[in-house]
Amino acid sequence: YIDEMADSGNVILTVSEVGTDDLSAANRKTVGSHPVYEFALTAGDVGLNTFGGGKAKISIPYTLQAGETAETVVVYYIDAAGTLKTIRGAYHADTGTVDFPVTHFSSFCLGNNPVYFNDVPDNAWYYKPVTFVAARGITLGIGGGLFGPDKQITRGEFIVMLMRAYGI
Repeated sequence: YIDEMADSGNVILTVSEVGTDDLSAANRKTVGSHPVYEFALTAGDVGLNTFGGGKAKISIPYTLQAGETAETVVVYYIDAAGTLKTIRGAYHADTGTVDFPVTHFSSFCLGNNPVYFNDVPDNAWYYKPVTFVAARGITLGIGGGLFGPDKQITRGEFIVMLMRAYGI
């Protein structure tokens, strides 16, 4: 797709850090001191912010801040209305980056969203995976600050978690 548009002129990728002034107060609280990045791709005067069904992988160098863990760092896309939408992505300690796939360029940011459950001790073998999926809103637990690690889930609950994981 980008090759087809290259005839329009030089293809230029622009990545810039932008302020949080346009975000709502609630979104500024979620983003905290994390930077907001604007990604834009142009060919001549034509914006190429979609990839014709393709994907791009973004890797942002990142150092965990105080109170953050690899599981609680979340990637957000900022939609045209200024709403934060959680997208697939993760911090990788071995590379010191937060990596995430995108199907378009726009504004993206990181946030720290720790979600803990009273029945998931930090020494449990499933603590990190549960923390990871809870931070991304894939699971909400069973209510009352509980996850229910020994509770069976229904097929319906499982499908809902899959849909949340894939942003459907």
